[in-house]
Parts: sequence; C-alpha cells; structure tokens
Amino acid sequence: MLKLLLPLDGSELSECALPHAFALASSFDAEITLLRVISPAEFRTGDSFSRVDWRLHRHQAQAYLESIAETFDTAGIRFDLRVEEGRPAEVIVETAHSLGINLLIMSTHGRGAATDFPRGGIAGKVLSAYRASVLLVSARTESTLQSKAEYERLLVPIDGSYRSECALRVATSLAQSLGAQLNVVYVAESSAVPSILSRDPRALALCQELGEIVHRAAERDLAELRARLPQELRLRTGVILADKTADPLAEIARRFNPDLIVASAEIVGGANGSARSLINAVSAVDRVPILVLSPKGIGNVFCESRKFDGPDILTADVS
Repeated sequence: MLKLLLPLDGSELSECALPHAFALASSFDAEITLLRVISPAEFRTGDSFSRVDWRLHRHQAQAYLESIAETFDTAGIRFDLRVEEGRPAEVIVETAHSLGINLLIMSTHGRGAATDFPRGGIAGKVLSAYRASVLLVSARTESTLQSKAEYERLLVPIDGSYRSECALRVATSLAQSLGAQLNVVYVAESSAVPSILSRDPRALALCQELGEIVHRAAERDLAELRARLPQELRLRTGVILADKTADPLAEIARRFNPDLIVASAEIVGGANGSARSLINAVSAVDRVPILVLSPKGIGNVFCESRKFDGPDILTADVS
C-alpha cells in the first residue's frame, strides 16, 4: 500500500495541497498521514513555560487534524493523524523516513508566507533534506473551496531516459484512473552554435540540420511509445527542443495547459534535484502542481519487473 504524507500548519496556504492529496490518495488507493508539527518554543517566555497553554494548543492541533480528516473518512480513504513536537522541517523529514512514506505532498508556503521558499521557508528546508518523491503545490492566497482536485490534462516530459519512462508509467496509471488526457512531451537538447562561429553560415546551417535530425528522432520515439501505450488513453504528444540553459517546463505548460505535471527529478531539477531547482520549476509553470518522482521514490522494482506493454498498466508504484 502506498503511503502519503501531508504536513499542515493550520493556514489556508498549507491547505492548498489538500485537494491534491485527496485526489492522489483516491487514485492510488493509498493511506495518507496528516501531520501537524507544534513547537514548544512558541510557549516559552524566558525561563517560564505555560504547560496549560501548551496542552490546550496540542488539543487544538489534534482537533484541527480531526476536522480535516472528516473528508477523507467520508470518502473511505485510510488515514492516520499525528501531532508531533519540534522544528517543523526536521520533524517532517524524520516522520517521512520513519513511516516509510512513498510520496510527500506539500504546499510551497504556509503560515510563514513572507519567507522566501528556497532560502529559509519550511518547504525549502524539507526539500533540501528529503530526496524522495514529492508533490509540490504552489500556495495561493485565496481559500481553497474544492475538496478534490480535478485533473483533466496531465503532462509528462520525457527525454528517453529510464527515469523519465518510470514517471510516464505513473502518469499513465493516473490518467487511466482519472480518465484524463495524457500529454507526453519529448524534451530534446538542441545544439547551440559556439559564439566564435555565430556568423558562419555553414555552422548555422549544420546546427539547424542537427536540430531537425534530433526532432525527427524524438518523433520516432514518440510514435513507438504511442504504439505501446493503452489504446483507450486520450493521448497527445509533442517535441520541445531546448538548449542547456533553458527551462522547457514553462513553454510546455503554456502550450499544453496541464492541471498536473508528472516528471522525474532529473528533468525538473537536474541530476541533483536541488530545492532551488524545484521551486524554480514551480514558479516557471505558473501555479501548476508538479509531481516530482525521484530515484528513491519512483519505484525501481516496479519499473524493472513490469513491461511497458499497454493494457496491463493499471497501477503505479511511487515508492
């Protein structure tokens, strides 16, 4: 059984992740842990500590989680509630590891909305220390009214690598479960003309010709991929040529207007998948949530043991 973790701090910004947690827990038939981290430091004044206020605060945190869990309970989704003490980022990471969490779901901002995400926010600190799969939801100031996110268009960027095809399998499973359109975009690296040859017509022509060859090769790979995917899928494909310095996600999101992006960590944040790279990706796609599947969270056993042969792709492992 897949295990999801959703940290909440009681703010509307953190609750922006709730509809997405509900949608994924339903689609993957997963168990979700709702986590509220409280800090004793908030109740310490000098050397004094109000135990009465602390107990009341802990009770309120538990009651808050119970109120949130009612929606999951009504839908028949398995859940667990945890109120933990300590520094939020450290506790979130420790809880994820101790529970064997397959997917961490979190909003980019919470109560500390003014804190710059990559430089000190809770989410930024968590991503700096956590190297498994994560769903990042861009926090919005408006209150979230829907109880479950609706995904009509999924987008998965691939580059022909093993990791990106694993992400495609997860996206395929999700598209089948939701009846959503699956947009598969092959991201290929274009060749740039060295500056010393930037005025050489022959060099420019060769570079353009190489780009056309790469584009045709990517289209052939997509054609083979379409033949292997389930026939009932609503499928759309495309090719993006990007240079090394460009972030193709913004262009892809603009062209395909997805409700959710499913991608390997290598495509979103490079080989290191840094916290800064991830938040830059979230910013680039204008509030589209990104499901980032890391090497440790994508499920190597699933990708190795199951053939990508179409109709039998019914479930996916993001562990």
